[in-house]
Amino acid sequence: MRKTPTDVVTTPVIGIIAALPREVFGLIARMDIIGEETTEGRSVLWGRLNRKDIVVMIGGVGMKNARAAVRNLIRRHRPELILSAGFAGGLDPALALGDAVVPSRIIDERGGRIDTPPDLLERLLSALPDAETGSALTTPRFIPDKSEKEDLFRRYGARAVDMESMAVAAEAAACGLPHLALRVISDTALQTLPPLSQFLDADGDVVPMRAVRYFIRHPRHLIPTIRFTTGLGPAAQSLTGLLVTAVTELP
Repeated sequence: MRKTPTDVVTTPVIGIIAALPREVFGLIARMDIIGEETTEGRSVLWGRLNRKDIVVMIGGVGMKNARAAVRNLIRRHRPELILSAGFAGGLDPALALGDAVVPSRIIDERGGRIDTPPDLLERLLSALPDAETGSALTTPRFIPDKSEKEDLFRRYGARAVDMESMAVAAEAAACGLPHLALRVISDTALQTLPPLSQFLDADGDVVPMRAVRYFIRHPRHLIPTIRFTTGLGPAAQSLTGLLVTAVTELP
């Protein structure tokens, strides 16, 4: 029987925050799960993988959710290292669908910057010879349009964009914990996507009737959406490999 804690959970070493369930399904499938709970509406599982203690929290999309999730994770599970993991949009046209990105720094549009600990970055990149690095930008909004991606790349020089990494890194830094962001490209700089919130639920899954109504009104968006959702499978597989390597290689 899986255990459910009533107070503070015994120390796992690595804490992993993801926004969506599909970003960590592959990792969870490989874990020897010891326990699980729902706290503040967020799913949490903990266990072991490759002789490492890990806890995985699905925090929800956006900086507000990420901030609350990492505070909860730190308070209840007391990890020694925080990983922010998930999909990202490409800003650098050189990045392809499924490319792994381990940012050397996290930046935001207000001038914030948090550098990745160099020793952890070097250690992980040495184990991931095909992974990319560089700056990653966090924004409070989804960036679907290729013209806006081009503008952000020109203005900030960031190679990828997501909606959570800065919040996770800032909370980890405030608690004196090392952090790493692990991202996989789910849409490239050359793709324009429809407003996915019109027909996806909070877990990133398609709501069929909402999708039907949307595509009746906007039929030209159907093909780009199919291409995007089809690409999420390979992106999720790439992210699973990235996470397994990180858990195995990091101290």
